Amino acid sequence: MARYAVRYPTRIRNISTGGNLGVSANYQHCFREAAGNHIAILEGDDYWTDPDKNARQADFLASQPEAGAVFSRIELFDMAKNSRRVQQRQENLPLLLADEHFARNQHLNLTANFSSIIFRRSLLLGSPLSIYHPRLSEIALAFYLDRIRKIGFMDKVMGVYRLNPSSVWTGADQMGQREQAIATRAGALAFARPVHQAVVRQRMLDKQQQLEALQAQNPQTLKRQGG
Repeated sequence: MARYAVRYPTRIRNISTGGNLGVSANYQHCFREAAGNHIAILEGDDYWTDPDKNARQADFLASQPEAGAVFSRIELFDMAKNSRRVQQRQENLPLLLADEHFARNQHLNLTANFSSIIFRRSLLLGSPLSIYHPRLSEIALAFYLDRIRKIGFMDKVMGVYRLNPSSVWTGADQMGQREQAIATRAGALAFARPVHQAVVRQRMLDKQQQLEALQAQNPQTLKRQGG
């Protein structure tokens, strides 16, 4: 990164800290250091396919003052299977979404991943510290943003979300994924409006029941964990 910042000083700024801050602290650091009006996130496993993605999304936000963020459709690339597919849960979405759209989705997540989104910087800088615990997630952030503005949608594939066997989510076993899902839904519950809290709580309970079923099938795992 340092050499690219030297090579392209007007386009790239090196804000590396030289150490591992952890996921949530790294997001906070990057958001504070951002200098523009918008923030686009590109997570390590992903890549953008539309060279005009950020410009298109910035234009969308300029034309839709109600929207605090906007996301695009994404393609999923399963690295283990070497297969691709378009994210189906993003089909037939309206131009502007509110929390009820997310609450109706079984995953509570229509954006699918951060790499598809661009945000108004002011909203991220004003977000409460509690949204970063246990980690910043698309689910909690969507329910938080709804309290302030709508979330826009562009019906165009602009990036690829790689399902990487070594990543935090895809690389986790079924128990690990259920544990992460419970934690992210607990985070979302703290920001969901009262009308949606029962749905979020039920989704969290569903994941808890799935986890307990897996634990019952794998008693040796519990012994290794000291359970």
